[in-house]
Amino acid sequence: MRTTTIQRLAVLSLLYPLLNACEDDPDLFIPPEPGDALIYAYPSDGMVDLPLGSKLLLTFSSDIDEAAAKAECQPDGDNFVGTLCLADSEGSLVDLSSAEVSNRKRTLTFSMSGLRAGEEYRLWVSRRSLPESSTWMIRTAR
Repeated sequence: MRTTTIQRLAVLSLLYPLLNACEDDPDLFIPPEPGDALIYAYPSDGMVDLPLGSKLLLTFSSDIDEAAAKAECQPDGDNFVGTLCLADSEGSLVDLSSAEVSNRKRTLTFSMSGLRAGEEYRLWVSRRSLPESSTWMIRTAR
């Protein structure tokens, strides 16, 4: 009888912390609201040897203005005037009018098959799309 009591006490002492860990009113996870943000980008800044068959993919937290994203960009010093701009190392702009918008108007996809092999490109996303302007440098495979 004495060993049974000791065993029961041992089991209860091990279960006690587990029982106390269960709350009657658990805290619920409420995901943060990112506002207008770029939440995913491929390729990421600094990527090299990108296959020309790959795609540029940008996913935003809010709807994309498709007309503004596909509109022409103009150089403005080291930056550009436009919502979304892709330029080669000489500053020549790439036509993004063939880009597709999907995922409830939150993802922009652009085929990089028309880019030059071994070239460095600069992707610029304006403040109208994000809280701050963002720039990526990418390089295609040779």
